[in-house]
Amino acid sequence: MIAPHTSAETTPADALVIAQAGDPLHPADVAAQLAAELPNAELLLLQPGGVFWTETRAAQDALATHLATELT
Repeated sequence: MIAPHTSAETTPADALVIAQAGDPLHPADVAAQLAAELPNAELLLLQPGGVFWTETRAAQDALATHLATELT
């Protein structure tokens, strides 16, 4: 479990947490916990190699949608 932080609990901003299965530097379970702890978070979980190889477009689209929503 991620240690609770007052700032995370009260952060009004939307968040997009992008994770990739099998990533040893940013494990998917930690990303899921982070997304669960943030009040307005969405988790995008990609398959291994997804960010750079197989799901690049999905990551780009999710980020573009997230940023567009933030601007409106």
